[in-house]
Amino acid sequence: IFVYGETGLGKSTAVLAAAKKQERTVIRVNLSKFSDVDDLFGGIRIINGTTYFDKGPVLIAMEIGAILLLDECDSADPQLLTDLHPVLEHRGYLVKKIKQMVFPAPGFCVIATANTAGRGDMSGRYIGTNALNAAFLDRFALSIEYAPAKLTEMKHIIKRNMRCRVSNDIVDILSEWYMQIQKAESNGAVSESI
Repeated sequence: IFVYGETGLGKSTAVLAAAKKQERTVIRVNLSKFSDVDDLFGGIRIINGTTYFDKGPVLIAMEIGAILLLDECDSADPQLLTDLHPVLEHRGYLVKKIKQMVFPAPGFCVIATANTAGRGDMSGRYIGTNALNAAFLDRFALSIEYAPAKLTEMKHIIKRNMRCRVSNDIVDILSEWYMQIQKAESNGAVSESI
């Protein structure tokens, strides 16, 4: 599943909450331009003069049937993401360094989050995001866009999350304030949304 939308909308939080509700294990990998193959799949390590292969989060998630959450995937080097193609196809992954195949256990799935729809950022708000390869995006069975909450949704969110009783007037004021900030942000009057 590929989930995209503006920062701060709760994409990753929603994945973690849904997994918790289903009592599923999530292995989360925050990607950046500095991420490399070893960060995803593991690499050769030396301890006390002995070399061994230390599995990375992708291989661990595959072996235990966990949810692999690839956070901020549009911040990673698109070339790095091509190494994930066989994983996204559930074919298994050849660990070249040890010449061993790792196959996904039942329940394994990949959910990737991004701030853009995979086409990069033209607004300048998400500096460092990259256009994603169409072949990478095509390997996701489902793509979900997270959009800012609408007025009625915001009222519900505020009511549900207040730790004390508040009047409907306060809920209305907070919801309207949220909508004004969102509108100002989309018009370029403020640089950050809520």
